[in-house]
Amino acid sequence: LEHFSNSAHAQTIRFYLAEIQYKQEMFTAAADNYYSVYKSPLAGNLRVDSIHNALNALDKAMNIERKKAGLTEISKSNTSKIKESANDSEATPLAPVEAKFITVGEDYIAHFPKAQDTAEVLYQIAYLRYSHFDYPESYKGFWAVIQNYAGQNVSYASSYLILDILNRRKEFPKLVAACQKFLGNSLLTKSDFKSEVANILRHSDLKRIQQIEEKGDFKEAAQAYVEYTKAYGIQD
Repeated sequence: LEHFSNSAHAQTIRFYLAEIQYKQEMFTAAADNYYSVYKSPLAGNLRVDSIHNALNALDKAMNIERKKAGLTEISKSNTSKIKESANDSEATPLAPVEAKFITVGEDYIAHFPKAQDTAEVLYQIAYLRYSHFDYPESYKGFWAVIQNYAGQNVSYASSYLILDILNRRKEFPKLVAACQKFLGNSLLTKSDFKSEVANILRHSDLKRIQQIEEKGDFKEAAQAYVEYTKAYGIQD
């Protein structure tokens, strides 16, 4: 590979090298070689497998580092809300392997938008940014899941985390609007999801009105409370 990198068999040899490194749990080195094959114009039939394997290797490397640091795992099945922090208004820096996962993942999403696991990769990237308190970018990522892959399992987790971000930022008008969009989305069909979002909508609408009242707009708040009772009753 060092002396004949442009030979006809170079990318096949590099792919096998990556396979060996992966089996030896040299995940970062394996990812680099897989991705190098993918980027090569000579990759041929190895191109799709190479970027897919690169992501898998980076996933392993990233989560090993996160586990050592006591951080939550990044996976399609992790839907946990992160703990609030006094400094969560500022994003924390990504580790190099995390940044590499995002780079390769975004490349995968851009070139293989209809692959079976693309929604999961998009979710993992958004959740990774969310775990670093990067709310603007994670918010965009979760919405991208909803807009492009609504109905898939990760779309429900994305919906809840969108609502969590808006609640943390006390953006209650947007929170109300998001709930209404989710309830009106014909692809989000789970009954327990709709029931929970409807409950979040009711409480968020009340918080929205309370914000108006706190600003001293009492006439607007009074009218909003009247409309609230018409919509939800007087129990609140």
